[in-house]
Amino acid sequence: MNNNRRKELWQLQDKLLKSPEAKLISIRRITQDNQGKITPGVDGKTFLLPNERLNLAKSNIILDGKASPLRRVSIPKADGTVRYLGIPTIEDRIRQYLLLIALEPE
Repeated sequence: MNNNRRKELWQLQDKLLKSPEAKLISIRRITQDNQGKITPGVDGKTFLLPNERLNLAKSNIILDGKASPLRRVSIPKADGTVRYLGIPTIEDRIRQYLLLIALEPE
């Protein structure tokens, strides 16, 4: 891929990350369609009401590289050891999905 095409790709990805439609799709996937929607993170939120989802969409969700602490859950394994599972907050899950939307076509 030459530099001009790569630059165009990066510009499109940046545009997609800032798109309000992509943010709304991410919020819907994480809070309504996802099987893990009932798993609370550190914030304790399991699901969001429609007005809470709208407020979240209006908020400034940006990819700044900073994430909230994870909620650690221990899962016992068959051999007696324990596996730890880190559960992110809803806002962090939305950021992750937004990034997935932008990077997946590449």
